[in-house]
Amino acid sequence: MASWASLRAGVGYEVSPIDNRSRSYRLPYNDGVRLSFGATYRHNEHLSVDLGYSYISVEDMQLRSAGDGGPDANGPFSGRADIHVHYLSMAMSLHW
Repeated sequence: MASWASLRAGVGYEVSPIDNRSRSYRLPYNDGVRLSFGATYRHNEHLSVDLGYSYISVEDMQLRSAGDGGPDANGPFSGRADIHVHYLSMAMSLHW
């Protein structure tokens, strides 16, 4: 079997199930964009390598104390969060 490669990519927009009234430091999530791409290289019939990368950017959000009667480590607070996440993965497969 000859060598071959394949590429893949994806784009997504996620709408957060957490609204502004429910958002706290315990649930720091908002709407965001996801970008991903990957590649597979199959060297021969017994060996292939997969590489993948994903980037998640969550919209800037206001955070506050939970207000649910639960413990707040240092008392009530409010602030902002700006979340950017990078995932990198690699897998090598042996096919027998």
